[in-house]
Amino acid sequence: MRAYRKLAMACYRIADRVRWQDRRTRSFLAHHTVVDGKYFYIIAVPNMLHLLIPAVRLVDQKVRIVFIVNGLSRREIHFLSKVYPHAPLLSLPALPGASWPHGTVLSLLLRTSPCDFGILDHDFFLFDESIFRQLEFSDNEYAICLTGWRNKATGLYFPGTHFLYLRVAPLRQLIGQYRVDANIYKHLPSSTSSALSSLGLSMSNPPKEYQNFFDSFLLLSALAMYHRLATRVLKPAGNGFTHVGSTSMGSQLTKPPVHHYVNARFIAYVEDKDVVKEYLSRGVAPAGNAARFRSLIDPATANRIDALVARVHRHVSAHRPQSA
Repeated sequence: MRAYRKLAMACYRIADRVRWQDRRTRSFLAHHTVVDGKYFYIIAVPNMLHLLIPAVRLVDQKVRIVFIVNGLSRREIHFLSKVYPHAPLLSLPALPGASWPHGTVLSLLLRTSPCDFGILDHDFFLFDESIFRQLEFSDNEYAICLTGWRNKATGLYFPGTHFLYLRVAPLRQLIGQYRVDANIYKHLPSSTSSALSSLGLSMSNPPKEYQNFFDSFLLLSALAMYHRLATRVLKPAGNGFTHVGSTSMGSQLTKPPVHHYVNARFIAYVEDKDVVKEYLSRGVAPAGNAARFRSLIDPATANRIDALVARVHRHVSAHRPQSA
């Protein structure tokens, strides 16, 4: 399985290098967006619709949604289309069981989107709707975010991609100038050496010090800072959001009990018996096993998950499905 995944990632790198999907994606987005609209491109990955659907339901009346399908099965695509029949849906050709890397999809969108756009993780629940009234860029800004990471050695703040609104024009200029993109970098291009050195960044001191590489979008962020472009960090009211995190990484079968409990509590949002059956066959925990998995995690964590489930349900119930 590991060898197959490496092969798949190599295929996607080649496809990205030759811009295999650029023309098709550019045409699709040009047809389904307008320059002055506020759009969020939601990247839909396998086994996660039970989290994605309520996460999107919290925001779909505030921004326009475009789904980027990244490796979903036919059943998942059919169900998502039923839930959001009016939302544009672009399906990326994917190898079985292997989605495109997140940074590669983000790079594709940065190259092809006709307008500024946001991205939202499938397990990021935003409760503060006032955030969307703040998505207007100042002249020197390239990104607006809710979360991020501050590099201890340099003090530089890097935006997180869990909720991220991007100004396309300056980022596209950097992509062309330095011949880089939003992918993970384990080796830094020579074109970036001078800029990164002046910032105090290197493979010995990457943006996230605990890593030995530049994670998705972080190289572009560093170059933006070098050119004196800024990130604005929004402060939601109260506990304005919850990011579950790490839900799609690795096999569902090897997840710790806390992730199985989250899945068991949210699986009810998949109102399609065939998709549920597919999910259970892949190791997503059924609702009937919630009590067993709850008993395997500490009570404080279980209580936080219960509170999140209840809060999401209240907010989703107050939001009508997107109708246009």
